[in-house]
Amino acid sequence: MKRNKALKIRIYPNAKQTEQLNKTLGCSRAIYNMMLHERITFIEENKDDRRTVYEHKYKTEKEYKVEFAWLKEVDAVALQQSTNDLSHAYLNFFTSLKGERRGQTVGFPKYKKKKTGSSYRSVVSHNSVEVDFANKRIKLPKVGWVSFRDKRDSAEGRIKSVTVAFSINLHGV
Repeated sequence: MKRNKALKIRIYPNAKQTEQLNKTLGCSRAIYNMMLHERITFIEENKDDRRTVYEHKYKTEKEYKVEFAWLKEVDAVALQQSTNDLSHAYLNFFTSLKGERRGQTVGFPKYKKKKTGSSYRSVVSHNSVEVDFANKRIKLPKVGWVSFRDKRDSAEGRIKSVTVAFSINLHGV
């Protein structure tokens, strides 16, 4: 039987890598918020015509990249995952409204904020993520090799995705 395991490590990026990680976090948050805003405004403008709302094709992250060139600087897979996160948020909301979802009811999707739990997710493709336990470093897309600290010498299995999360200390400097 296959089991999924998570490996949580603390990374220590240099200044240039920190800047790239912050750009990726910001772009992931921005594309999520722009897509959410597009959906909210379109639904409010066409709330009387359900068929139009249902059949409308919203912009993809590729179309946003044409409009906003700064989105090209970050990992494309992270932007796609933000799009998937928004789709799942809507799906969870509507199944919760119908009563088909088990557990707590889920509210309408909210805009992402910079101050609370910033994270982005990237799916591994073409060895975009690698872990070198001998030299204690991990390779992240568009960031490169980042050092980390961990007691393990190895981990079994293969990497399917990576989540990079920053926790912000709001209580002090």
